[in-house]
Amino acid sequence: MYELQSHRKFSALDEMLPAFYYCYILCFPVSNHSRASISELLQKSLSSLAAERPYLSGTIRRDMESSVRKGHLLLDIPDPFEDLRIVFNDLTVPTCPWKDTYEDLKDAGMPPHKLDANFLAPLTAGHGETRKVMSVQANFIDGGLLLAFCFHHNFVDAYGAGRIIARFSEHCKHGPGAVDLHNSAQSVRDEDGNGSEGIVDILDVEILKKQYRFEDLESDPNLWRLNCLEFRGVNAFRWPDFIPALLPARKPPVISSMFSFSADALAEIKAMARPSQEGAWVSTNDALVAFLWRHTMRARYPSSVNEGEPPHRKTNVVVALDGRKDLAISPSYIGNCLFHCFTELPINTVGSASTSLGDMAIRVRQAITAARDRELLKTVVGLAATHPDCQAIKYANDNLGTDLYVTSWVDLPFYRLEWGPLLGKTDFFRIPDRQFESLCCVLPPKDGVVQLITSMEEDHSKRLHGDAEFMRFCSL
Repeated sequence: MYELQSHRKFSALDEMLPAFYYCYILCFPVSNHSRASISELLQKSLSSLAAERPYLSGTIRRDMESSVRKGHLLLDIPDPFEDLRIVFNDLTVPTCPWKDTYEDLKDAGMPPHKLDANFLAPLTAGHGETRKVMSVQANFIDGGLLLAFCFHHNFVDAYGAGRIIARFSEHCKHGPGAVDLHNSAQSVRDEDGNGSEGIVDILDVEILKKQYRFEDLESDPNLWRLNCLEFRGVNAFRWPDFIPALLPARKPPVISSMFSFSADALAEIKAMARPSQEGAWVSTNDALVAFLWRHTMRARYPSSVNEGEPPHRKTNVVVALDGRKDLAISPSYIGNCLFHCFTELPINTVGSASTSLGDMAIRVRQAITAARDRELLKTVVGLAATHPDCQAIKYANDNLGTDLYVTSWVDLPFYRLEWGPLLGKTDFFRIPDRQFESLCCVLPPKDGVVQLITSMEEDHSKRLHGDAEFMRFCSL
């Protein structure tokens, strides 16, 4: 069972994130004649889930006068209970501009550029009129269902969102109200060690403020980097550049592409990235990150292949890390436990034809290994907890320039979930087109194939598509 924590309180890491929504889309082939039954099942199951964990019906607000600190997050849970209602969207009506059938999309590989958030998402990225923690929209197209979930990132990270969706699938599979929660709720309280508050001590702002002082931590750039906060002396506040709704229109525009890597291709990339050092080891993910870093920088800075960029110019690859295991936090905890591991090298080194992929991969591995130190991560959370003003932070995102941010969802359970006889198993997991501009998102594997979505400026994307060395290992 995918248990969820019994209560929810915002942590130091939750408060460091910008306020924006992100969307996941789960795709199912369904009969047009079963829509009424599916709609009833989905709504009853979501209502059952919300009754089980009422905080899922909550809204988020920042308290600018809080005694804890300026901008402290609060979760308002409706009392009496308010149901969580699904938005049902019929895209088959004659007046709707949507024309693709499910079979059309499946034959094309369910390409993200066909999945427009304006049609499919109940909420869009960035600031909206609501502060709901989550929202669900069921989009019916000819022959299929595109089920969209939007989550507020201050409330939940990718792992937590996956766990909520998995719990929802259990309600669908077993029938609303059929899951016995009495014993599981008790185990969650025992496992968290602080079930009555919904936060573990190691992430609690008020507890951490008694253990750490901001003045003792603020001079260490590594602590800022691991929080993905600006460490390079930028004076003006800025949003991360992956939130398109909060930024001026880009010129040139950003376009998204999806690439597929077979198991054999990944094995070959890992073999290419074998370190030269005796006894050194890199994972397949380390090798893939190094490979993507190299070819993304070559697409953005073509002269780096021949080391023609200014020698002082640096690039960072940033890998998102889930810190639950490192901090011994229960898997039932759905709040943010996200850290950001930076590896820095000269652009010429990354792009150069003479640089060993293994040398890059081992640098990525060393940075990740160093970041997974429990005492270090506790101090990182200490910095997040003692920052005096949550509204004054600056974000370390330059992902359309010299940096690349890679977030991996390979462990999310979507393809393993059973949704019951009406829905079966998830056919595709996707995100809407251009949702995370500038990020590289690695999707959960399906049938041994790993897919990733990149967003780049159009000229850079064309160069990447024309990179024979890159395309030898993947398909569009």
